[in-house]
Amino acid sequence: MASSSQYRIKMVSILSDKELLRYQEVLKKRASKKGKSKTPYQSVESSPIAEQEIVPESSIEKTGSHKVFMYLQLQDIINVPYADKKRFFISLRHNNTNYADEKELDENTRLSAFAIPIEQYNMDVANAFSDEPVAIILTVVSEEENDATEKTIAQGQIDLIHFFTNKRTVVSTEILLYPTSFEHIDLEMGTCKTVWHVYSLLPLMRYEDFNNMVFITIESIYNASSDIMDIAQSLGVSLSFRSKFPNELNEFDTTKICTFNYLDRGLIIDQDTTYRWASISMDESHNLGQSTDCGISLHKIFSDLLCTEGIDFNFDSISMAKEEALICNLLRRYILDEVLNNILEAVIVYDEQELIIEVYDRAKPDSILLRGSIDLSIFLYPDVNSCRFAVNLEPVKVTTFSNDEIPINPYHEEGKITFGIKTLNT
Repeated sequence: MASSSQYRIKMVSILSDKELLRYQEVLKKRASKKGKSKTPYQSVESSPIAEQEIVPESSIEKTGSHKVFMYLQLQDIINVPYADKKRFFISLRHNNTNYADEKELDENTRLSAFAIPIEQYNMDVANAFSDEPVAIILTVVSEEENDATEKTIAQGQIDLIHFFTNKRTVVSTEILLYPTSFEHIDLEMGTCKTVWHVYSLLPLMRYEDFNNMVFITIESIYNASSDIMDIAQSLGVSLSFRSKFPNELNEFDTTKICTFNYLDRGLIIDQDTTYRWASISMDESHNLGQSTDCGISLHKIFSDLLCTEGIDFNFDSISMAKEEALICNLLRRYILDEVLNNILEAVIVYDEQELIIEVYDRAKPDSILLRGSIDLSIFLYPDVNSCRFAVNLEPVKVTTFSNDEIPINPYHEEGKITFGIKTLNT
């Protein structure tokens, strides 16, 4: 449906392809007759939608884009612990596109389809879904409790990047929803199985075929100062391209690539070495529903690393059973299309920029605590398209803005070299 239409459909539940096409024709006819319409809130008679929001044209943002829908129809759900005075809800959430919707489960009623609006032929939108799967969340409200708050009991995910092709897609898939905490392991077999019918009526991309992807992971930061360790859950890590040469203002131009907004303090040996999606893992509530299929073996954490030149990290002196680290193990994924590939090749070949890793307090993002760099010329060598880097993170002098503010000491108390491990795969 074109954005010039007088109507915007917020939530659509499809009954059939023919009905949707007929409905689109109705919208086109109504848009052509809008001059004769008495009110911008005129209803649509024979609409195959379960819920709709019709708004006046003046309140719609003019983007010139063509939106299509990806439909997710829940076919079956098994192992839901139904009980009296308990109401269960299934919701879909995608942070990158601000999509969220929720429906109440009923044992005897089939749910209408979820519909995710997607801008057609848009690479930025495709990358938004590449970097984050859609979270599927099972919640419960107990009417017996005084507050009757909604509690998340299980979570799973569905990766929609596979549907960004130049063909119309129809798939039936099984998704497991994993318990979010030990108190919810009363589900049979520990998981809740769902079956989804996923389809789009129109192709989401025009030409692209995504054969190449870039996977970026921040694993952990080692030998950080006690001040930095104490604010672990307030820290963020960013990756950026930075010019090697200052501009006319004597500043170094910087282009941010991505950020990782959750780190946790813990023993090295106790960490979960499975990588989780950075876009849906932004707090302490970790569960299998946030995990990827990637990870690192615990006994290989300090093996097969490309290290900052001239720095001895003394890996053998690190006791994994006794020493703590800032654990991240978050992953981001981007589409390496022809345009981005050409940009990256130019950046590497002309050797005018470097890859910068910065650690900062998220409450003060401009106040950098640690900084390290990777010389991009290393990617000119064979087989460096898939490797792990140990990067020296040098302390940055922290500026205080008031006499009452206690500065954070970024220097390790025993003089150890602070470093972080980053993974890059293509």
